[in-house]
Amino acid sequence: MSIHFFYGQEYYFLEKEIQKMKSEYLNSDFITMNYKTFDNPDGAQLIECCQNAPLMFGDMLSVIHIDKYLIGNKMSLTDDQLESFEFALKNASPQVHLVFVCKIPWDEPKKPDSRKKFYKIISKYFENNNIKIHLDNTSEIIEKIYNKNKQFLISTIAKIMMNND
Repeated sequence: MSIHFFYGQEYYFLEKEIQKMKSEYLNSDFITMNYKTFDNPDGAQLIECCQNAPLMFGDMLSVIHIDKYLIGNKMSLTDDQLESFEFALKNASPQVHLVFVCKIPWDEPKKPDSRKKFYKIISKYFENNNIKIHLDNTSEIIEKIYNKNKQFLISTIAKIMMNND
């Protein structure tokens, strides 16, 4: 089992990272059965997401959007639900890979609220796996793309400029 936590405002990079995980963890023959997404599930559904097991063979990848739990006060769990949630994380199947996603709107703070009990519970697990990822490194990625394709980009820009005269 692995637990991943992604947060940030760059949805494109988040989707790219999830696609990479799908190809790494899932057998292409069973992808429709073993890949699930959940959008801010309520307490019972959230616990169930962590208790799921893969169908047929291979691993399961569950992407769980949790922004309403970590930004503002839109959703929360009772103490009993938090306890059940932590128990479910602790006892998840080794073939299950959980990806918690917190998409942060552009007009919100840049980080999820780390004071919430929900955040503290999942942080125990993703920090142990060293898989906390912040996806707002846009300038670094643009610079890498530019350096890798510098000659192509310069010639393309020159062609565009020449055509606009």
